[in-house]
This record gives sequence, structure tokens and C-alpha cells, in this order.
Amino acid sequence: MASHHISLATDARPIMSEIAVFKNLIFTPPGKHSYYRLYGLWACGKCKKTWSSAHTYVSLEKYKNQVPAAELKKDWDYFTQKCKKCPKGDSVGHITEYKHLREKESDSEEEVEPDTKRPHISSLCEKCKQGFRCVDRF
Repeated sequence: MASHHISLATDARPIMSEIAVFKNLIFTPPGKHSYYRLYGLWACGKCKKTWSSAHTYVSLEKYKNQVPAAELKKDWDYFTQKCKKCPKGDSVGHITEYKHLREKESDSEEEVEPDTKRPHISSLCEKCKQGFRCVDRF
């Protein structure tokens, strides 16, 4: 895997040759490693439903090293989300892809603007269930 120079951006404009890391998107729970908020594509292993979420939190280290979603470990490398289609949300999804949470500035970038109109379902979100709310309103 190629080595990449990483820096913490102090404003909303990353240096394009580096992997962008914005301080306001870093979340560090007490006694744990840091996570980074991203846009994630998810899939249910039980019913095969897919969904997207702008509240996907992946290990900051894994994001910086550009570890593919398929190599991430549930409950360690990211906060899980449950499938809303499965009864009582008894099936935990897995991340199939993740992207940076910023609007695309060129065709070569894979960054997305979060959809702020879609509700975040806290009862299906492991981060929220652990008491670390993703949004102030539910």
C-alpha cells in the first residue's frame, strides 16, 4: 500500500495532494481511539438491503491509511448501524464503501455532500446507543 502524507486541515480547504482530515469531523470517545465521520454505503448481511449514511464513523487511522471497507472490522474499526428493514433491527449492517464528507471539487474526487434532510435513526446507530449522539434532534 502506498504511503500518504496526512495533515490536519485547520480550515475547510484541504491540500488536494494530501488526504483531507478536518478536526471538526474527528470523534474520540473516552478511552478509545479516534473515529472520523464519513459518508458510508452499507449492506445488511441478512436481507441484503443497502443504505447510505452521512453518519458513518470509521477509525481515523484506517481512513488515513485508506483501508478498503471490506477489510474493516465491525465494532473496532467503525460504529455499526442496524438494518431498519429486518424485524426489530436484529441485523447489523456492514460498510461496503466510504467517502469523504465534502462536496466534489473535481471529477477525480470521490467526496459527497451529506443529505441533511434525511432523518438519522438513533435507535439503529451504535454510536448513538452508546450515548454519543450523532445529531441533537431525532
